[in-house]
Amino acid sequence: MNTIRAQFIRSEHNPDPVLRPIGAGLAMLIPLLVGLLTHDMRLAAYGVLGSFSYLAFQHKTLTYNVRAIFLHGVVLLFAYGLGMISSMMPWTIPFFIAIISYLGYIIVKIFQIPKPGHFFVIMLYATGTSTSVPASHMLQALGYMTIGVGASIIIGNLISLIERLPHTYTSADERFRGLHHTDKYYVMLYKRPDILLDAFHFAAILLSSLSQVIFHTYYVALMAIGF
Repeated sequence: MNTIRAQFIRSEHNPDPVLRPIGAGLAMLIPLLVGLLTHDMRLAAYGVLGSFSYLAFQHKTLTYNVRAIFLHGVVLLFAYGLGMISSMMPWTIPFFIAIISYLGYIIVKIFQIPKPGHFFVIMLYATGTSTSVPASHMLQALGYMTIGVGASIIIGNLISLIERLPHTYTSADERFRGLHHTDKYYVMLYKRPDILLDAFHFAAILLSSLSQVIFHTYYVALMAIGF
């Protein structure tokens, strides 16, 4: 009983476990309400996809959250747009997913991006490949997604203020952020010398698996496994 009471007291002092999922729900609720009020459910559906950018929110600083949500949203827009284009050329899908997973894995490690990392980037690309959208409506779909991204930035800012997160980074964070991108890359290689091989291996597994499904052949799969 005392353990339960102690855990409850700690949760009261740390609002993150409660406010973070509430923020995610609000970020999704805004495009849904806009879609209902405008009687445009496509806006609601695409807006919810854009609100996945809120998942970059972390219990760090207000500046970090606004920047992370914005950049996450931009990458999600690019991934979904690329997925819609790839749906017209299905043979490109395994290769793009492998490239996204390879680059995403390395970028996440270089910049020490916390979870979910590049997971939703791959997910939205895959979602875009299964969406039948005419070429003339692709920009409109991406425009609808920006509503979700904008809602996520607003809610992320609001939750950061409610949690009284600091506006700036600590000195330790500033030291790492002050490094040049090349220096961060060398820091990553020093900590994980096998990082490039791990990223290539993971991308090769995705490429081989998807190639079997799309091409119904084991030729590309054997090549990837051979590497």
